Order: sequence, then C-alpha cells, then structure tokens
Amino acid sequence: MNVTQLHPEKNSLSKAANPGVDPHDRATITVTEAAHVLGISRSTAYELVHAGTLPALRLGRRIVVPTHALEELLDSARPAS
Repeated sequence: MNVTQLHPEKNSLSKAANPGVDPHDRATITVTEAAHVLGISRSTAYELVHAGTLPALRLGRRIVVPTHALEELLDSARPAS
C-alpha cells in the first residue's frame, strides 16, 4: 500500500510543506510527516525512531523516514486476508 493511500480524502503529505515538489514522488519524508500519516504525535514518532521501531536515516542533522520503509512497516502490521 502506498503511504498516500492511507488518507485519500486528506492528502497526508501536503504540497504546502514543499511547494513545487510532489510529495508522492519523494524518497523520504520528515518525522513530523510520518507522525501525521501514522496518526501519532511528533514526539512519539521521534521516540519510535530512537527505539528503532520507525525506520529512519540521519542526513547530517536531519532525520528522515524512507517512504518505502514506512509502507513496508504498515504492510507488515496488516492482518493477512
């Protein structure tokens, strides 16, 4: 499942965050954006990153979440049908 399919009525990764860049084409999203997609607080998302539960990359001083890793995490949490 695509991250953007989670909330089709409400675009989880708004273009306002990066004008001119389609967020659906991005390889990574911020921890804050990932928190929004997951429906958790920003601080909880950072706690999950530091615990290793939410996959993330450190790029210099920034921490970003690979969109494919978030999709895999969500897919693995779904019950098998």
